[in-house]
Amino acid sequence: MMNRAEGRVAVLYPWPGLPAVDRGAARRVGPMIEVLARHFPEVEVLSPGTGGESQHGNVRFITQKSPAQEKIWTNLAFKIFDGVTHHAWQGRVDIRQRRQWWHYLQSRIQPSLQNAVRDVAARADVVLLEYPFWSSVYHRVSHKPVVLTIHDLLSDVVASPWLKSRVWQNELRACRRAQAVVCHSPSDQERLKAEGIAAHYIPPGFPLTGSPRTGPFPKLERIEAVHGAGAMICLFVGSSLQPNRDAVEAIKQIAGALANEAGIFFVIAGACCGALAFGENLVSLGPVSEEELDRLYALSKVALAPITSGSGSSLKVLEALTRKSVLVSTVIGVRGYGIVSGRHGILCDDFSGYPKILRQLRGDAAERQRLAEGGWQFVQAFDCQTVYLAYVNIIRRLMAHGTT
Repeated sequence: MMNRAEGRVAVLYPWPGLPAVDRGAARRVGPMIEVLARHFPEVEVLSPGTGGESQHGNVRFITQKSPAQEKIWTNLAFKIFDGVTHHAWQGRVDIRQRRQWWHYLQSRIQPSLQNAVRDVAARADVVLLEYPFWSSVYHRVSHKPVVLTIHDLLSDVVASPWLKSRVWQNELRACRRAQAVVCHSPSDQERLKAEGIAAHYIPPGFPLTGSPRTGPFPKLERIEAVHGAGAMICLFVGSSLQPNRDAVEAIKQIAGALANEAGIFFVIAGACCGALAFGENLVSLGPVSEEELDRLYALSKVALAPITSGSGSSLKVLEALTRKSVLVSTVIGVRGYGIVSGRHGILCDDFSGYPKILRQLRGDAAERQRLAEGGWQFVQAFDCQTVYLAYVNIIRRLMAHGTT
């Protein structure tokens, strides 16, 4: 067994769901926590939710639950915020963008969160702050060293100049308060460097091995049948974020252009679209389980990422490459990774060219194999067991010297 260094680490994570890793951010944080647990004797993870505490080895998951009265005023405050900001921008800025500011405001009116953060921080030697939303609350109740992870610069997804500035200033303020800052994207690292913030670049890590999942999978019966008939399955997986919803519209166009051709079938999975059938060659499954997602990747030869906007680095890219799917993406869909078109996958920003690309892949098994192997070799550098050791080194330096 690996010797664990002395020291206690806390992780503050602003989204519900842990210890499950069925969401984009959790897919990054979950493997990181596993790495930390192998190097430090105690790891505590605080996140909001409704469940109770749970212990997984030397990792303790704590749920921050707001009392009923606090929920009432928080909900009321959000309704006021939503109404005022909707009116101020005359409906031109959608709620997803306006929420990027609300995330910072909400924590300041939640005493239960502030108390939970104080208690967890008091037991830790170093605290990992995932996302900057709780920064002001944390620094109000604790002076323990902080490692802040900027998963994405979320000000990039805000269109309104005034609102973008507010979110950007909150991001910068959180970075300047932290003893160490981590970015998952080289471009984000450069942006912060221009502001005088020396951030560490740690790429998003992904497990390269996993246990096989077994069926049956009633939800996937149609896909199983199409696959059994010899069709090439093209899969897109996405959360409810707007860039993924836009990608769904692009896939509808691509599938429509191939509607009269047999042998190519499109599948959409995730909260980006509900459970719907679009013609004979496209189906959307809605949210799927981890077991169903594993099976979908096993059935799919092609992973689509027709993304035209967004920030940070998309974990779905690594997920596809680890499953040896051929990646067909826009350039922005693989932002931050350094993927080379023709070697690790195919990059194309012109959606009108996708039908031709997919026809060629369907008819050339050797080319599919070559690209899948190229992607697999590329993704070896993103093994979470290796890349997240950088967090361990940063934490150890903070424990030893109080600074990086």
